[in-house]
Amino acid sequence: MSRKLHALLIKSALIQSKIERERVRPAPDWIMLLRLKLLRLRLKSRLSALSRPPMPKTSLAFARA
Repeated sequence: MSRKLHALLIKSALIQSKIERERVRPAPDWIMLLRLKLLRLRLKSRLSALSRPPMPKTSLAFARA
């Protein structure tokens, strides 16, 4: 696992724990929850982009034929 992927996984877990802590508070800050959830979604997107196998390079010669 690459260092970047590992770091993103750790950040995602930390954000998830912050979301859980905020959610169980007697009066959760909904704006903070929304910000944390958006941040988690951005990280999730970056994680999926990093974990996808690289696309093979194709030649444009086939497209012209």
